[in-house]
Amino acid sequence: MRRASTHDAIVIGAGPAGSSLALALARRGWAVAVVEKSVFPRRKVCGEYISASNLALLDQLGIGDAWRAEAGPEIRRVGLFSAETSIEAPMPGARSGPAAGDGFGRALGRDILDTLLLDAARSAGADVFQPCRAVAIE
Repeated sequence: MRRASTHDAIVIGAGPAGSSLALALARRGWAVAVVEKSVFPRRKVCGEYISASNLALLDQLGIGDAWRAEAGPEIRRVGLFSAETSIEAPMPGARSGPAAGDGFGRALGRDILDTLLLDAARSAGADVFQPCRAVAIE
């Protein structure tokens, strides 16, 4: 394991943004360290929905196929609920671009998404430190 001082970049936080950054830098030959306070996989409260327009990015990051294999069914309807009132409508489909055929977004737990991205960064050469906390920058 390399010491922190030998890295070109230190990414604090291995969520989607941090892991994507670490992956991109590692693919470009940077020595990258990822510091994450939690051990993955971990549950995270969020909507867990990824729109079809983002699937091209997941493909570029190299996790598109794994994401498709794990994600739930396409979300084809949207609803708003308030007390006894509800409104439903069909979702608009994205039928063009690099992710054609992925016309609708899907849901996938952050525990799986975050792990897919962090594993891709690690496979690209990033050093992952978890659980580990950054306590100071010098």
